[in-house]
Amino acid sequence: MKFYTTPYHSNLIKDIDRLSVFYEGINDYYKSILSNGNNKIQDNDKKISTVFDLGCGSGVLSYFASKYSKSVLAIDNDDKSIQCAKKTFKENNIDNVNFISADASSFEFTEYADLIICEMLDTALIDEEEVPVLNNVRKYLKSNGKIIPQGIINIAEPVYMEKSYTHYEDEDFHGKKPDYKVLGDYVIFSCIDFLDEIIPEFETIINFKFDKINDTTDISINEFDNNLSDFNNFNNFNNFNNFKFNGIKITTFTIINENIICGPTPMLNPPILIPLSSSYNISKNNINNNFNNSINSDINNKNNNKNNNINSIINSNTNNNNINNTNSNTNTNSSEVNNYNNIFSNDNLNELTLSVKLKYVMGGGVETIEADII
Repeated sequence: MKFYTTPYHSNLIKDIDRLSVFYEGINDYYKSILSNGNNKIQDNDKKISTVFDLGCGSGVLSYFASKYSKSVLAIDNDDKSIQCAKKTFKENNIDNVNFISADASSFEFTEYADLIICEMLDTALIDEEEVPVLNNVRKYLKSNGKIIPQGIINIAEPVYMEKSYTHYEDEDFHGKKPDYKVLGDYVIFSCIDFLDEIIPEFETIINFKFDKINDTTDISINEFDNNLSDFNNFNNFNNFNNFKFNGIKITTFTIINENIICGPTPMLNPPILIPLSSSYNISKNNINNNFNNSINSDINNKNNNKNNNINSIINSNTNNNNINNTNSNTNTNSSEVNNYNNIFSNDNLNELTLSVKLKYVMGGGVETIEADII
């Protein structure tokens, strides 16, 4: 099927991994409707009553949903995209999708949805309108309704990066892959369930452990050159002389439903590199008890069930393309996020730890990001 698109949505359609995971999510939801909670298919003629596709763009996700639905209401605030989608669906005689040019964050619906599809995603929900849109439309979701995607998991890693501004790691669609050096293990810093009301103003403190300073493979950052001898001579925490720390890398994993979690793809939440307010030279002389006191006192409170589920998700997505199954609960509060952090902390506390305060507004754009050591 040929889709008429704007240049931006043409790139979205080329991202096959992104399309595949949403197709599987919509298909899974339809199967759950047919089975009505049982394993056996009960009614092959049964269809989803009403679907909302918010930020529909080219209409490709509306097309997936139209096969299983009586009615799809597709909304986008870009009128050019809506006109392209209307042309596509008219030429293919698909008549159960109604396209509207409107702002979904303020639109007043006249019906309720069994399923809301909203792929207005950006890494950590920073630069797209997923949060304000869902906060408006969620009240139009039926009591037993679902949202695709269901939520996200955010992780952060401490890095030394080449560029001094916020940028994405996305060489397939936006040029050369940026140079950076990961200095420590990742930390899960937030898990968001889209069925819950979301406060856009986000703030957290992330405790990083710098235990990858000795890995100097594939370094091409010029500012590392003067310190490479120190890195190469690093054997353990007590032997390094100094290193530089100037940013964090955020990676978002998309929870499509209870069975499917997707790592980043070129056009779905590519990792983002965020500079600290200042660049820090960390040396043996300025490591003191203030740093050591930033270690989380609850470091050994492990949750084995979450460890088995979440750890498999993160580790198997290191190539940023894999899709994995999990039954982990993604509805979390601040105490649960601390438990996630504990899961991924080593029992060895003889490493340098630094705390970073991260703030941003979900849907507010990259200009709202603030990150610095505290």
